[in-house]
Amino acid sequence: MGSYVEQIWGWDDAVHRAHHERTFDPARTEIITVDGRDAGSISVERRPTETYLGRIEIHPDYQGHGIGSRLIQGFLDEAARRGHPVTLDVLAVNQQAHALYRALG
Repeated sequence: MGSYVEQIWGWDDAVHRAHHERTFDPARTEIITVDGRDAGSISVERRPTETYLGRIEIHPDYQGHGIGSRLIQGFLDEAARRGHPVTLDVLAVNQQAHALYRALG
């Protein structure tokens, strides 16, 4: 995500470390593993009226293999069973994520 952050805000280690320390919640973060290897992380909040996809990050070596699509589709299916929408935020410059989210509806 560093290249996207840098495009928007520039890079300042202290500022970004402080932001991460304020916003990162390990209780909502799960490690994505593929064949026993760490491939990324995902953070989801199941709120009373929505499922919020806080973050999904797939290591570049594992991108393009449908991992993110399958995970997101699972959350879409779960939220639909609960009668809730799935919401998320995405950086405007992250066109790869925009394309994925459009493809998944």
